[in-house]
Amino acid sequence: MTGLDGCGLMLVIVSEKSKVIQPIDFDLAAKGFKDGDLVAVGLKPVQAVSVCMAGETAEILCIEKFVF
Repeated sequence: MTGLDGCGLMLVIVSEKSKVIQPIDFDLAAKGFKDGDLVAVGLKPVQAVSVCMAGETAEILCIEKFVF
């Protein structure tokens, strides 16, 4: 989603119904995450206005990268 205006790295939750999540007030790239990383994440859905307009908005409560 980095090609869309105002979008940075986003989270994709893969399940029966995949979801795209836009983190609010959390820069994944600045924290060392990159495209394709597998993570465990705790989220709190929030209603927020975004220029990205892709996916749902959420606050990241905790996040950890899987290391293989």
